Amino acid sequence: MDTLQIFSDSDFAGDKGLTKQSQSGILIILNGWPVYWQSKKQIDTTYSSTAAEIFALSETIRGAFQIRNKADELRIDMPLPLKIQVDSKGARSFADASCPESKMMGIWDLRDDRIRQMRDRGQVQTVAVHTDKNQADMLTKCLPERKFKNALKLMQLGA
Repeated sequence: MDTLQIFSDSDFAGDKGLTKQSQSGILIILNGWPVYWQSKKQIDTTYSSTAAEIFALSETIRGAFQIRNKADELRIDMPLPLKIQVDSKGARSFADASCPESKMMGIWDLRDDRIRQMRDRGQVQTVAVHTDKNQADMLTKCLPERKFKNALKLMQLGA
């Protein structure tokens, strides 16, 4: 079986000098090699760090299924549910439906429904990851040298 790691992260309004939009980071590693990564400003300004993390999670799920479809064509096994590693308790709680009356429901155009549908079908599952172990962190903000080297080491890319 092939090993798959999927990381999702966001930086809530972290570039305040230029914009209030949050940054999303996605990293997908297959058999120890990064096969998909994205660092991108979110399309809308969010009201909270949890909202920014939920947005990043929805983008991560979309990217993960694009990779899963390509892997399927190559006969690479990526069994469901895809386990998305997230360091935000709020995003995990939202995605796992442990707070059904969340104020975050309905913030964006159907993103919340898509996450719930895929969860209910057993296609995705969120997994807690400590911020220091979230490899997508390096895609959302400028890290101090020590943290950047740690991120590279986690990815086994040197440093």
